[in-house]
Amino acid sequence: MKRAHPLPRIMAFLLDWLIVFTIVGFISINPILMSFEVAKSPTTQNILSLTVTSLLTGGMAFIFITLYFLVVPVLSKGQTVGKKFFRIRIVKNDGSNVDFAALFIREVIGKILVDFSTFGLSVFASGAVLCLQNERVTFHDILSSTMVVDVE
Repeated sequence: MKRAHPLPRIMAFLLDWLIVFTIVGFISINPILMSFEVAKSPTTQNILSLTVTSLLTGGMAFIFITLYFLVVPVLSKGQTVGKKFFRIRIVKNDGSNVDFAALFIREVIGKILVDFSTFGLSVFASGAVLCLQNERVTFHDILSSTMVVDVE
């Protein structure tokens, strides 16, 4: 099993987030338009309507992102759309298919929590580590006992 080169990993990451931002942006059109209405006419009803719509939209975005990064890879042998396009996949260190628990640790703890707590700087640190060391292992790979490999 050959570890994936950094370039396909980075490109898959960018493609996945382009897909996510496009869909979340589409979902968010209504609250964005409602924000203009509230700015023009800040009535209690408009503000309440915007608040409810924003919470529902945020919930839908959260569900979509969770499904995309946690459920899709479990169902498709460690691949998101970006990983499938660039012919790479996530596996456990022993070579077996990645499971939900490992993906949860990898994506939620190893990426989201760390990214938020470092104000996004860990994304650049992961990219640098990925590109500069021979093992091609990032913090979230180590934490979740996973690796990204080429699809054979």
